[in-house]
Amino acid sequence: TVEGMPTGVTATVAPTQLTGATTGATVTVNVASTVAAGTYPITVRASATGVGTATATYSLTVTASNFTISATPAALTTPAGASGTSSIAIVRNSLTTDVALTLVNPPAGITGVFTPATLTGTTLTSSLALSVAGTVAAGTYPVTVQGTSGSLTQTTAVNVTVTAAAVSLSVVPASLSIQQGGSGQATLNATRTN
Repeated sequence: TVEGMPTGVTATVAPTQLTGATTGATVTVNVASTVAAGTYPITVRASATGVGTATATYSLTVTASNFTISATPAALTTPAGASGTSSIAIVRNSLTTDVALTLVNPPAGITGVFTPATLTGTTLTSSLALSVAGTVAAGTYPVTVQGTSGSLTQTTAVNVTVTAAAVSLSVVPASLSIQQGGSGQATLNATRTN
């Protein structure tokens, strides 16, 4: 038998009886996600007719579930009115629950869409599309990405450098010949150059 386990920890022993030449058994320990991190003394007790009882003690160390989060690239350059993409990745440390991704207080005019917005199971990366409105002034803006799983939160940053939008103008036709008292038309074309 296994004794001294905290609530949320269960253990099974196989085989439960040692017979013949069998001299060893395997103890399988399962730890629920609600068990607090820490070290717990566990006692394994065995008894046999005519031999009595023997015990062995070992320490069970429960580590906290957690995760880390990162962005690649961690810096983007885009003109106002355009967009850029960064890959958001997590590394799980004993964490099995979903991780939801959000932007924390993004700068005015900068929005983001995560695909997917929640990382589940073996899905460890999400594509973040950051869109910059045409009204955003040139400059560098830190955008905070947050991952949340229950009470756990981790953040990383993507620095977005916004450049001024540049436009070139052209007129077609390049020249007009109009008689006195007459009229004519030309087409003005505006083309973004960044």
